[in-house]
Amino acid sequence: MRRAMRGISAITLALTCLAVTGCGTIHSDSSLSANSIGTSQTKSTNPQQQNQTDEVKNSQKSTTVSSQVKSSHSANQNSSSTINSTKTNIFLGKNVQFITNSGMPNAIPNGYTDQHTQLTYYRNKFQKVESFTGTLHHKTFILDFYNSIPNGIAVGVSYNHQPVYFGWGPSPVFDILHFVGDSILLGSPSAGAYMAINLMNGHLMTHTKQIVKLKGYSGLQPPKYILGLPGTHYPIQISNIKNPE
Repeated sequence: MRRAMRGISAITLALTCLAVTGCGTIHSDSSLSANSIGTSQTKSTNPQQQNQTDEVKNSQKSTTVSSQVKSSHSANQNSSSTINSTKTNIFLGKNVQFITNSGMPNAIPNGYTDQHTQLTYYRNKFQKVESFTGTLHHKTFILDFYNSIPNGIAVGVSYNHQPVYFGWGPSPVFDILHFVGDSILLGSPSAGAYMAINLMNGHLMTHTKQIVKLKGYSGLQPPKYILGLPGTHYPIQISNIKNPE
């Protein structure tokens, strides 16, 4: 009887162990499955969110770059239109006088060397033949022309009593064609040689397309008198006086 009870107890214990083991296996599998689902959901959700975030950022960057390009293009258009609108064939100077002989003012002091052209003015080498003087933006300018045989004609410019240019013209012999803006246009139409000098700072303009816009006349035939000075008819030719012996 005791043996039978022991057998039954052993069988019951075995079944209980199997049941417990089986339950543990199920719990273990379900736990792994739950972890797998959670991991897969995390992996599948984050790339979508990251892609959406990247798309938003890229869209914002594209919009910003596009707006910057448009703004830059608009700024270039505005600057171009401003430059074009300021170009004029009207001389901005006032009270311009043409002077010859002993009354000519001095644009360049004796012994002065231009830093850009490296040309030095000496009275005994350059004979002054013509001068123009006037006011430009409320300050005085002086424009002198010198004859230097056999080199040709030189130009001297001062603004507000300070020399700003001393150098050769566009060719050994040239004409005064046009006072325009704040510059003087010089040239030899037959040789196709032109040069514009800013009367305020001495900067040169030699680019053909820019010069053509400033000419004030068409073709190679030069004007009959200097352009840009209303009410005057000064000759375009610069005097060619020989140095005194």
